[in-house]
Amino acid sequence: MALPAQVLLAISSDGLRFLQTHTKEVLAYVAHGELASWNHSADVFTAKLDGMVQRNQRVVKGCTSRGMEICSIISDYVKLVAVAEHNASKANR
Repeated sequence: MALPAQVLLAISSDGLRFLQTHTKEVLAYVAHGELASWNHSADVFTAKLDGMVQRNQRVVKGCTSRGMEICSIISDYVKLVAVAEHNASKANR
């Protein structure tokens, strides 16, 4: 996934969208299920995209001071989706 040096990150209940900064055009979409892991440091947000083997994993890194908030929002959405899927599977029994 080749992205420009500067993008906007949009996080929603279905995944992450990387947007062009001026037009808001979606450049890339990553479903939450495609995220193997996500982390942050003081000035970097990192997301590893799922690959069946380690060498096939793709990594997205971005410079930001808001990495902790980004990670928290992603975690909350992943938990929300997991609960909704669990409740849906219980209702279908």
